[in-house]
Amino acid sequence: MPYTLSQLGWHDFFSPHSTEHIQQGFHLARVTNEQRGHYYIVSEAGSYRAELTGKMLFGALSPAELPKVGDWVAYMAHTENEAIVHAVLPRRTTLSRKAAGEDEEQVIAANVDLLFIMQGLDRDFNLRRLERYIAMASAARVEPIVLLNKADLAEDPAAFTAQVQAIDPSMQVMTLSALNGTSIGDVLARIPEGRTAAVVGSSGVGKSTLLNRLLGAQRQHTSAVREDDQRGRHTTTSRSLFVLPDAGILIDTPGMRELGLWGDSDQAGTAFQDIEELMEGCKYRDCTHTVEAGCAVLAAVESGELDEKRYQNYRKMQKELEYLNDSQAYIRRKEQTMKEIRQSYDRFVKGRKKRTDK
Repeated sequence: MPYTLSQLGWHDFFSPHSTEHIQQGFHLARVTNEQRGHYYIVSEAGSYRAELTGKMLFGALSPAELPKVGDWVAYMAHTENEAIVHAVLPRRTTLSRKAAGEDEEQVIAANVDLLFIMQGLDRDFNLRRLERYIAMASAARVEPIVLLNKADLAEDPAAFTAQVQAIDPSMQVMTLSALNGTSIGDVLARIPEGRTAAVVGSSGVGKSTLLNRLLGAQRQHTSAVREDDQRGRHTTTSRSLFVLPDAGILIDTPGMRELGLWGDSDQAGTAFQDIEELMEGCKYRDCTHTVEAGCAVLAAVESGELDEKRYQNYRKMQKELEYLNDSQAYIRRKEQTMKEIRQSYDRFVKGRKKRTDK
């Protein structure tokens, strides 16, 4: 089914970046899925299975530069159902994490306006993991909303809401039951036409069940959690973008066993505003908030004003980001070197072609 660009989440941000591609005869589409090097895109003209040009594929300095779900691309159709992608437009927002086992960025979703962070009230609830998701959303400048699913299994769902808002009083929290349909309308109201939301969380937390409810159809396969430990199975194996009926867009994502942070060293602070505010009361400007006398943060931990587990999680995330920043600096130097080598080679090829033409 074809959609208008507006229904697909088009924003004025992309207009100046698309002008040249349109003038060259290309069309615009949004990436809905990626499967083993093949892309699925949707545009005003319809849906296509697409491949990248060799220049895009081999010119990318890292996998993060290639199109990801949610990206806008410039394409040219060569059959009724197949197309070639020639360029990816700059991203408004990028939800990323550190790739498992590598010092490399893994893009979870592109051009997202809203992030639903879903946790289940069947032993999946974890404040420390939630803090990581909030940090990821903050780094991407994406609005986070916490969805506490399976509220029908909890004796007192309000108690869990209170725990979330204790770490961030301004955080939006919604309790629901995706399986029973409770509060689904409230979730849908947060995704008006043209707005893009992504949903993240552990396997078995109910992400695909929520998507099916919002779509009004069984589009994503779902599985029950294991009874012994309430852990989910990886039912969703790839990221997929769906246009909701009479509403916006939702990107469904696989469950994450690891959530390594990706971003600048100050990313952790964006998810810990209470700690950032406490830091202003430290005696020394260069306080590391670890051993110093006169540290307002340590004093708050000692008095019980600041939860020690929250403080320890903050320190752990900061250390991860500091290490990552050192690694990123090395990677940037390496990428710059590769870029300069490629530019030198291109100049050599062009010069040889000119001499041959003469």
